[in-house]
Amino acid sequence: VLAVSTGSAYGDLDNDGDLDLVVSTVNSESLVFRNNTDTANHASFSIALRSSEPNSLAVGAQVSIFQAGSQYTADNFTVRGYQSSVQNRITIGVGSKNQRADSVLVRWPEGDYSIHYDLPSNQIVELVKPATEYLRTTANVQTRSDSVLD
Repeated sequence: VLAVSTGSAYGDLDNDGDLDLVVSTVNSESLVFRNNTDTANHASFSIALRSSEPNSLAVGAQVSIFQAGSQYTADNFTVRGYQSSVQNRITIGVGSKNQRADSVLVRWPEGDYSIHYDLPSNQIVELVKPATEYLRTTANVQTRSDSVLD
C-alpha cells in the first residue's frame, strides 16, 4: 500500500490477544492491518490497570511479568508520538512459553507495589489497585522462588 501517513496507533482491535495496527493517511481512508498471530501457539498477557484514585487508568504504571525464569516489563502510557494514542491496556507477548505467569508485579504511579500470582495468558485480565492497607512496598515485596525481582 502506497500512502502518506500522519500517525498510527496499535491495539487489540478484535480481542484475540495480538496487537493490530491502524495508520491514518493524508487524503485517503485510514489503513487497518490485522495481526493474525496463531495465539494457540504464541502466548501473550493483556493487562488492564484500574485505580480508584484520580488517575483511574493508572497511566504511568509499570508491569513486570515473571514466567519460567524470564522477566518481561512494559509501561502503561497511552500516548505514542504526535497526535497518536494507543489502547489503555498493556499487552506483552511471551512466545510459546508456559500459558500462565508465575507472578506479576505492578508498580503503581503513586509509588506503591502489588503482586499477583498465577495469571492466565491469552485473555484480558483487569488488575485493580488494592486499598492502601493491602499494598506492598519495595521492602516487603515477595514472590515465588522461581521469580526474580530487580
